[in-house]
Amino acid sequence: MGTLETKTIKEDVLIAELHLQGKTLRDIGKMVNRDKDTIARRLQKKQVRELIEYGSKREVMRIPAVCDTLDRLLHSKDEAIQLKVAENTLKSGGISTPHAPIYIQQVQVNQQIQILQPHVQALLTDHFAQVIDGQVIEDKFDSDIKEIGE
Repeated sequence: MGTLETKTIKEDVLIAELHLQGKTLRDIGKMVNRDKDTIARRLQKKQVRELIEYGSKREVMRIPAVCDTLDRLLHSKDEAIQLKVAENTLKSGGISTPHAPIYIQQVQVNQQIQILQPHVQALLTDHFAQVIDGQVIEDKFDSDIKEIGE
C-alpha cells in the first residue's frame, strides 16, 4: 500500500468521522483542505459509506448506557449536576428556552404548529395529560416501569 493510498484512507476515515459528528460538507472540506463537491463525492465511496454505517451503529449501541448515565446523574445529590443534565436533556429534545416550562405548555396548547419532533411532542402530551393545576398526579414513566417489574 503506497503512501498516497494510506493518506487517502486516513482522510476518508476523518471525513466519515466528521460527517458522523454532523459537520456540513463545507466544514469538512475546510478541515481537510478540499472543496465541498469533493467531500460529497468521497462520502459516496463504498468504503466511506461503510465507515459511516458502522459509526452510526456504534453510536446507537451506546444509547442505553448513555441513558443509564443520564438517569444516574439526574438523581445525583449534587443539584448543579442535576440542573446541567436537565438543561442538556431539554436542549437535545429541542426544548431549550429561558422559559422552558411556559414554552412547553404553550406548545401543548397550540398543536397546530409543529415545533417539536413528533415523538417528543407525544411524550410531553402524555406527561401533561397527568397534570392538574400545575401538580403532577403521577410520574407515568416511573409507574410504567413499576408495572413492568411486577
